[in-house]
Amino acid sequence: MSHLFLFLWAASVGAQEPARVGQIEIQRIDVFDTAHPDENRPPYTWVNKLHILTRESVVRREILLEPGDTFDPYLVENSERNLRAYPFIKSAQIEPWDRPDGTVGLMVRVQDTWTTDISPSIGFAAGEQKFGMLLRERNFLGRGKTLETNYNDGFGTVSRGFSYRDPRVWGSRLSARLYHSNSSQGYDTEVSLALPVYSLLTPYSTGVQGRHGTTVDPIYKSGEEVARIREEYRGYEAFVGHPLTATSRRAVRSTYGYAFVENVFGSSVTGSSFALPDDRRLSMIKWTVDYEESDYFSDNLINKFELIEDINLGWQAQARLAYASRDLGALRNEVLPRLTVRKGQRLGPRQFLLEGGGVYFIYGDSQWRHVVASAYGSYYRKSFLIPKNTLVIHGEIANGLRLQRDSQLMLGGNAGLRGYRFNAFTGTRSLLFNAESRFYAIEDWLHIVSIAPILFWDAGYVWSEGEQRKARDLKHNVGLGLRLGFTRSATVPVVRMDLSYAPNKEGTVGGGWVFSAGIHHTFDFADNALRRVSRD
Repeated sequence: MSHLFLFLWAASVGAQEPARVGQIEIQRIDVFDTAHPDENRPPYTWVNKLHILTRESVVRREILLEPGDTFDPYLVENSERNLRAYPFIKSAQIEPWDRPDGTVGLMVRVQDTWTTDISPSIGFAAGEQKFGMLLRERNFLGRGKTLETNYNDGFGTVSRGFSYRDPRVWGSRLSARLYHSNSSQGYDTEVSLALPVYSLLTPYSTGVQGRHGTTVDPIYKSGEEVARIREEYRGYEAFVGHPLTATSRRAVRSTYGYAFVENVFGSSVTGSSFALPDDRRLSMIKWTVDYEESDYFSDNLINKFELIEDINLGWQAQARLAYASRDLGALRNEVLPRLTVRKGQRLGPRQFLLEGGGVYFIYGDSQWRHVVASAYGSYYRKSFLIPKNTLVIHGEIANGLRLQRDSQLMLGGNAGLRGYRFNAFTGTRSLLFNAESRFYAIEDWLHIVSIAPILFWDAGYVWSEGEQRKARDLKHNVGLGLRLGFTRSATVPVVRMDLSYAPNKEGTVGGGWVFSAGIHHTFDFADNALRRVSRD
């Protein structure tokens, strides 16, 4: 209904004086909506009593319109998306309505999620297992702030961490983050303070951040660890940006910044045939131009069960040029360009495609190195076999040339290929395909969880530089699984459990059968093989 109102308003805006925003009303709904008889009883009412409702001021500050402003339907939609982007908001709708005084009133309805998480975390995949304990509050005292402490033991490391995030410092547009962790491989500390882009019409953005830590990075070959590299890293950055041109539908932004990045490498149980990477120190000035179009649609049964997701089909492109200079403290003079692009398109009333790609390289001392190029796409088809069935087909390709020695393209049980060991395949060129058919069988069972059986197929491989690609090299697996969507939880939106079989024995465990479980979907939208490739 709200979208019909917005359409009619936009169609008639040229024929009359623009309407003004009048009263803005906020309706906050608890984790369980007591207006529904099924939820207005224990144990749901007990949960509501334990939960601190999001404060009205937190909701109101995300509305990009104020009483007296000219009514703009695009800012209304942008405000809805800003609210839905918060993990503590389950749903958000803004309904415009005509007031007797000729102004446009706004009724803002938001429903909270359960944001307190005290739970163990368990993960299994390809012969690896992980156990941890998490204590997290993602809406501290109803103010939208996040506090977290955690402990994890598995996948080769033991770690303890703490983090704090405030998306609106003292009610301003400033966001802040503090993170620290200690592990058996080192430590990591990060601090940031920024004024981010919250709308295409954001007048300016700025920020500073710093990071310092040590770690031990394993190097893999055929799924086996062949070397370890001890690394100390430091990074500091400051930036400021402004729009070159901006409307409520598209914007071009220019950002200027300075960054210092240093990586110092030392041996730690290093294989005899492995040479350590060269130390790196970049002291660089950066210029970035972003182009973004706003072409959103909202739908569910995509990745988050019944929760509404906002999908942007418009062009999103970024071109960055960085120059590192010895005069600024860098080890060498270098140019570091980066280009990324993403676009979506509707292919029918129930299907769409998201596609993109990027290229990054370093040029210095009259030579090219660390060249990384990738392209990817994800196709979604709702009501594929039955009304509540979504088909997802994902594909990506990546290529690296003269990569730094601590960078590897990797696929395996932790990156796209469920039936194989972690980091089973490494090299400089990768190809990956994934297909999942998700059957959303049970919706909001007991008002807590939705259940979706799935069928899947994965195929991919990683080749080394100079090695000829052959179709028979592709490794693949098939399987079935279960997805659980916790509809009232901000912390665990999706839990997955998969059983896969890989007929290709190379890189497998347990005779080809693998059970894996974890949080979130198995493959990301893009660059699954590039998680260990730096593109700073």
